[in-house]
Amino acid sequence: MFADDETGSLLKTLDKALQNKAFYAEQKQRKIDSLKTELKRHSEIQANVKTAQSLCFAYSSFQKDSALTYALYMNKLARKSGDRELLIEAKLDHARILSSMGFFNEAVGIVNSIQPESLSPRLKAEYFLGQVTIYNHRKSFASNEQSSRENDRIAQIYRDSLLRCEEIPADVKVFMTAPALLYHKKYDATIRILDSAYVCYPPYSRNAGILAYSLASAYQGKKDPRNTIKYFTISAISDVLNGTRENLSLRKLAKLIFESGDIDRAYMYMKNAMEDAISCNARINTIEASDMYLFITKAFQEKERHKFILITTLITLLCLVCILLFLLFIQLKKQKKIVEKANECLSYHLDKIQKNEYRIGG
Repeated sequence: MFADDETGSLLKTLDKALQNKAFYAEQKQRKIDSLKTELKRHSEIQANVKTAQSLCFAYSSFQKDSALTYALYMNKLARKSGDRELLIEAKLDHARILSSMGFFNEAVGIVNSIQPESLSPRLKAEYFLGQVTIYNHRKSFASNEQSSRENDRIAQIYRDSLLRCEEIPADVKVFMTAPALLYHKKYDATIRILDSAYVCYPPYSRNAGILAYSLASAYQGKKDPRNTIKYFTISAISDVLNGTRENLSLRKLAKLIFESGDIDRAYMYMKNAMEDAISCNARINTIEASDMYLFITKAFQEKERHKFILITTLITLLCLVCILLFLLFIQLKKQKKIVEKANECLSYHLDKIQKNEYRIGG
């Protein structure tokens, strides 16, 4: 199906990773369990806030309900600490989790209650990052194209504000610069920035997977199907290996694979994406994936139906051939008996003729 050896090899790697998906999920769960143990072990509030935040992030792409539980716990601890910065950070994390679950009004309400002018440079960057996250989620959940474009426009405004912040971490800057360039359709510039950042991370690491997703989006904008599939596949492999169930890359890849004509593989990818969205309780992902899943499933079932009809037809024809061969065998057996009888009769008459000749000659 894929003439490119590199793409074919990557797809096989993804297939194998999906077969071992439960193992990688168990690895992720063990890391989460170790964080829970750490949370119980410490009594210092500020340290527990950071651990609760780590749990919140770990669960955010793995199990949304648990992420929300720890976001609320983080808020409770932050209020107890009396540290204003910790409380604002906890509120922003809470808003991001609510947004990812589709509770946009609640998320916007929390973020809008914060005055960015009064924030420290670090928290101001967190504030704008929170707004970008919320409007990106709203864009994904938009009911029509106009609403999607409007949310994308607002996200870009906050993204520009974030990039102007003094204390924006270097990795966040790269992750935000690429979408900003993509928004303006500057695909070559996006690829140059992402390529230089991508090589800095271990293959299939979480950050490498995020950058691969943006690279795939840039190549998709350039209408380069080979590299689009390549980088969506790398991103999807990263998601599986890191126990991430918010696998947008896998859903996008399934659509591209389906369009290429590989219905079986597309069905397998979409089925895995739907299972993960349900396990994660990711409302947005489930709704986004459901229509495409039903479409691919219908195509897969239609293909299987045609395959069943073809196999049934071939078996029927084979049975008919067997019946014909059996009838031919019976007929040949009858003919053989007739020939044998004729040979016996001929042999008898020849023997009689020879005896008569002998008598006459004698």
